[in-house]
Amino acid sequence: MTTFAIRDLNMTLDGRGFIVSLEVLGREILKKPSPLVSLCRDDKVLVPAGMTLTADGCAAITMEDGETVSLSIREEDCCLTVTAERVPGCVARGIDEEVANRIFDEMTDFAKYAFNKSHAAVYAYIAMQTGYLKFYHPVEYMAALMTSVIDNSVKCAEYILHCHERRIPILPPSVNKGEGAFTTEGGAIRYGLYAIKNVGRSAADSIITERRERGPFTSLQDFLTRMNGTEVNKRAIENLIKAGALDDLPGNRRQFLYAYNTFMDDIAREKKDSIKGQMSLFEFMGETPGTPQRMPLPNVPDLSKRDKLAFEKEVLGIYLSGHPLEENETQWRAGVSAVCADFAQTEEGAAPKLVNGNTETVGGILSAKT
Repeated sequence: MTTFAIRDLNMTLDGRGFIVSLEVLGREILKKPSPLVSLCRDDKVLVPAGMTLTADGCAAITMEDGETVSLSIREEDCCLTVTAERVPGCVARGIDEEVANRIFDEMTDFAKYAFNKSHAAVYAYIAMQTGYLKFYHPVEYMAALMTSVIDNSVKCAEYILHCHERRIPILPPSVNKGEGAFTTEGGAIRYGLYAIKNVGRSAADSIITERRERGPFTSLQDFLTRMNGTEVNKRAIENLIKAGALDDLPGNRRQFLYAYNTFMDDIAREKKDSIKGQMSLFEFMGETPGTPQRMPLPNVPDLSKRDKLAFEKEVLGIYLSGHPLEENETQWRAGVSAVCADFAQTEEGAAPKLVNGNTETVGGILSAKT
């Protein structure tokens, strides 16, 4: 038996994690109904499902009737019809009629509050756990939270904004350091590969597996050579580059975007020729057969900051490495009284900063029109 006490909430669990009792401000608001316990094989009857099991164990009701019991509890219907019909079933099973009536009378009283209070108990338990994690382990908590909505770029953007507000750094995705989900790294959160559009989980898993088995990738050519023939196609490579997932490798994003198509075609052609047993030009020149030849990157400058942010918005759904308006933030903030984020509730559930009826000057970027 374990008892938790957090401020004015006391919760007692048994060895299996079932809630035995719940007290708020010293008042017990949830407890197991004792007459039911003596007859129900499962010693905890706290939720409508447990009530259904009790009715089944006593009166041998059908699955259809069991759903009626559960619905009656949710609707606070007191199970009167089911009770009247099932007491004879209890008697037929050898249960004294007086005991059966007492069981179903208690079920009737319990049904008046069972659904709301049983849910309130478990939600209080979850709130207690998440509140503790968010306060004492904010980086890990936010990484797990963003992973839970990894396919929803809008929610991810909201949580990333919350991370910025709490000064939690967000690192870009990386083929050498990242995982599929959002992960923690030195007090920061590493963006998950699963969250990059058009990459796909199987492709991301192929990258992670290859890195774990044969070590980090050393160049664009090395990455493309090792991923040749896997789920990582040209569209996935392009989006990985745009997201900044290859920034750990020598070169810049514009070089990668210019070169990856040619590199992939050359690698595929060399692999095809080697299967056919054909000699390459390099073998005629005395190079060792089968040795990958170094493919130089084009000599071009990196993408502009604006282009990088546009590509990040395209494949991640958010601006990750900065914001298009940050260069002139001082000037435009001087002329506005609110930004788009002020219209939404905070992560803690507080009301929006803007009050209905006020006149505001809003600053931001118009990203879509409906």
